[in-house]
Amino acid sequence: MRKIKILMVPLCILLMQVDAVADEACDITFEFTNRERRVPGPVNVECSGIHDDDGWGNWGVLSNMGRIRNGDQFAGWYRKHGHRMWQSCTRENPPPSCKHYNVNCRTQAADPYNPREYAGASVRHWHETCREQFSGGVFIVRRAYMSVHELDWPDEDDHITTIRYGDVRVPIECSGAWRCRGQSSWYSPRSGNSAVTANISVKIRTRRHSR
Repeated sequence: MRKIKILMVPLCILLMQVDAVADEACDITFEFTNRERRVPGPVNVECSGIHDDDGWGNWGVLSNMGRIRNGDQFAGWYRKHGHRMWQSCTRENPPPSCKHYNVNCRTQAADPYNPREYAGASVRHWHETCREQFSGGVFIVRRAYMSVHELDWPDEDDHITTIRYGDVRVPIECSGAWRCRGQSSWYSPRSGNSAVTANISVKIRTRRHSR
């Protein structure tokens, strides 16, 4: 008959270990990035009116993990007013026009090697290590999307399109109890207005927080 060895651990040591975990937390940071931003067109949201600026517009993004902000979230190719803008009135500035379109004077594209962080968030989980938080090895962002808007502060922003990507899977590797890292592959759109497109990726990193 096989013998089972029972290890007797003093209760005080177990309580000390529980208290240690209870006083520590896993800080998780999410970073959402887009690249290969393209605008085959047409787009008509910044045409003649109070905000007329020859059709140029600064575009922001509402998403799973972030609100719209005035920070080149969907950075374009044309520099103006301290931002990277897009031609946003095809009707009044039709192609071909090398002044308004940077791809064969007909469509628009940002630098494909210039990824931009468009959203981010940080959360804190108590009572579990980071390794325990990601015990499954994969984190899934359900129904990821970017809702793209042309910014018209102080007036209401103009919605251009919502690009949907489905579920984004982020494989996670942990090199210790509190240090985990992961980044998804680049996801292309599954649905949305074909006039605007971009690929996205999600990065995750963790660290230990103590009271």
